[in-house]
Amino acid sequence: MKKKNKITFTQYNSYIHIYHVEGLNNMLSSQKDYIVNEFNILSKIGGGFPKFQYNFRTQNKVINKNLTSLFKKIINTYYLIDISLKYIHPMIYYQDKEKFKSIFHNHYNDLTLAATTYIDPLNKGEGGELQFYAHENEIISISPEIDCIYFFPGWMLHRPLPQNTNKKRICINWGVDCNNRPIHKLTGDRW
Repeated sequence: MKKKNKITFTQYNSYIHIYHVEGLNNMLSSQKDYIVNEFNILSKIGGGFPKFQYNFRTQNKVINKNLTSLFKKIINTYYLIDISLKYIHPMIYYQDKEKFKSIFHNHYNDLTLAATTYIDPLNKGEGGELQFYAHENEIISISPEIDCIYFFPGWMLHRPLPQNTNKKRICINWGVDCNNRPIHKLTGDRW
């Protein structure tokens, strides 16, 4: 990512933060064919995919370097967090109409702070939303938007929803583990 890309913060609620990054999808889209090819190779050789589980670590240097730098910039700018950070390698989640796993899960044992962004997100009405289980009376569904990164606590239950189109739903998941609860510098939200 170029340093001049403008980042705009929006507080969806106290547990979901959205960062709009100018030009993010252009950078990600330029790597889409590489990611699809990487998935196809891994799926042919087994790739360690359990049934309906399509997560894999990408070897894409552009995504690994640029996206990790961007995530670190957002964390350093917007969150109070301790210095004993363990950054998690970017993971790709690949889903289509037939191959998906829609189960609520969290990253409680791995991440303090989680983030996800999408390559060419599906259009509204095509499915594939990101759904959060906030508490027993609140389930939130978000249709991912272009150029957006969604940050949330690692302990928060979430899942991808099925889709009704043959387009590929490709998201990049990332996170950080630390010893304290992150505090947002602008809102005071504590995760």
